[in-house]
Amino acid sequence: MQAGPQEKHVAMRRLLREIRTKRLVRRDLLVFGISFVCMALLGDAAMLTQWIKEGWLTTWWDPLDAFPTLLLCAVIGGSVGLLSWPCVSLCLSSKDLRIAVPVVYGVSLIVVVVYTFTGATGTFGPLSAAIPAFLSVCICSVAARAALPNRVHDVGHCPECGYDLRVSFERGCPECGWRRERDATHID
Repeated sequence: MQAGPQEKHVAMRRLLREIRTKRLVRRDLLVFGISFVCMALLGDAAMLTQWIKEGWLTTWWDPLDAFPTLLLCAVIGGSVGLLSWPCVSLCLSSKDLRIAVPVVYGVSLIVVVVYTFTGATGTFGPLSAAIPAFLSVCICSVAARAALPNRVHDVGHCPECGYDLRVSFERGCPECGWRRERDATHID
């Protein structure tokens, strides 16, 4: 027995929903990895800034001695990245990551370096830079959500959800319900 047009339509919508969900999961995992790596690098930047400030890089540089300390800073920074990931993921969900990530983590790098150079690190040294790094990443993510434009979808894609409309959906998007007629009336 063949499925009628209504059953085919329901099956197609279910398939499209699954594809969109998988796309969102992939994007969240990408942001998760970016958060971990960038915050680990921020931890190492804090340690290197401390070494530059105290003149240790000019007097000695033995990579084998420096490796455990840099690894510890990277692990602490990565852990802070895991904590900040939900905020970054939510705030940058509709943004172009090629623009948003350098803005958020670039500003956070400046905050960490200035925090470490000013000597406000206290007894824990550069490891205490994790708190301002976390706060600056969260604040910059919220600011990026407000200030940066949303992702621009390619020509032939739905302007609302990005679904590929090149197949022949003349009337609109089957994924989110956007209709061409509705947009055409708003333009006039």
